[in-house]
Amino acid sequence: METAPEPPDPGTPVPVRFLPAFDNLLLGHADRTRVISDADRKRVMPGAAMVLPTFLVDGFVHGSWSVKDGTLRLVPFRPLRPAERDAVAEEAERLLPFLGAANIAYG
Repeated sequence: METAPEPPDPGTPVPVRFLPAFDNLLLGHADRTRVISDADRKRVMPGAAMVLPTFLVDGFVHGSWSVKDGTLRLVPFRPLRPAERDAVAEEAERLLPFLGAANIAYG
């Protein structure tokens, strides 16, 4: 019988992740505060059945993203520390070919 792996140390860094619109992580939990604050939830779920694409920093929603005219536009909800900005940019670069985009912009 196999045993489940030990959970990671709580200090283990969580990689940046980009989530699509309507991702189950944001919709499938009764208590969403484990991944998104109530204030940020209002920005991500502005009404009219909309759920914006988001990016996670250290396992929590930290901003939204969109693609227009070949540019991946990142909208952080709060300032990113230099290491966070580097990690977001690195993950965004990996996402560009999938999105058919060539550039990254903030704002």
